[in-house]
Amino acid sequence: MTSLVVGIGAPTRGDDAVGIEVAKAVNGMGLAGVDVVESAEPIQLVDLIGDHPCVVIVDGMLSGAMPGEVAVFDGLPAPDFGPSSTHSLGVGQALELARVLGRLPRDLFLVGVEVGRTGMGAGLTAAVQAAIPHAAGEVRRLVSE
Repeated sequence: MTSLVVGIGAPTRGDDAVGIEVAKAVNGMGLAGVDVVESAEPIQLVDLIGDHPCVVIVDGMLSGAMPGEVAVFDGLPAPDFGPSSTHSLGVGQALELARVLGRLPRDLFLVGVEVGRTGMGAGLTAAVQAAIPHAAGEVRRLVSE
């Protein structure tokens, strides 16, 4: 079975697109046995993750750290990536629903990239753009373990 990487983000919300951009970087690595999916809505995780033994979710976070800081979280409970989400349902809520429905993978990781600007408008800030290689490297490490 393949591992799954899911990049969560909204391309029209500034740094919130970072999950999608990291997913694109991981996809470009050509990792064997790894499927990569981009999603604008965390609720899609419920359907996506259950058939994979290892899942890595990448999303922007609002933790108060410096923009571009990368953090890795192992399993549940999923971290609250911030008081305000640009998504209709947050990653943590979607994963809790997946847990209740018995759809969690054996191994679950979250990679968060601290965001700076999430207002309307395309393009990442320089600090978040610079964090993409580090975040993609963390994803590669996690799916290779």
